[in-house]
Amino acid sequence: MTEEFSSDSISKWATRIAAEIEPESEALAPMMMEAYLRGGRDRRQLFENRAELGGFLPDGGALLLPFAYMALSYIAKGLLKLYQSGGLSGISNLLSIWKNASDLIKTRKAREEAHAATETEARRSLRHTLDEVQRALREQGLSTDQCELISYRLMMVLLDEPIEGAQLVRTFQSESA
Repeated sequence: MTEEFSSDSISKWATRIAAEIEPESEALAPMMMEAYLRGGRDRRQLFENRAELGGFLPDGGALLLPFAYMALSYIAKGLLKLYQSGGLSGISNLLSIWKNASDLIKTRKAREEAHAATETEARRSLRHTLDEVQRALREQGLSTDQCELISYRLMMVLLDEPIEGAQLVRTFQSESA
């Protein structure tokens, strides 16, 4: 775990992510995120011993939260590459740009009019990052719907608070798979 992101912050973000992706896992989310960040055996157990952490969901699916943390690692790696090559002053600026662009296209009419104006290089790169995240999750055996749910909801949680979201991303950059 990095020094710059406190245990309380990790707990807060883990709970927020779980609330969006897998609400029934909220109570376990902070422990699971800390295990993911520790890496090694602790991380492997999140994927190998899912039954010990709550087993399978009523619909027969596996817990998605460990995969959300994996997705966050991939997002962090993609954002770091974009940040290093794009000359932006920070990852939080990149997230803010995407949030502002996303806000512009909430309605169908605004989406059609704003699409060309908001399709910046940063936005295309973020879309590419999400595609890579979804591809990596599919390789783990998740369905397309699960991959989309994880990646898009995870990004929306990050976009709620871009500055703190950037800090979380930096925490996961060193943990990128």
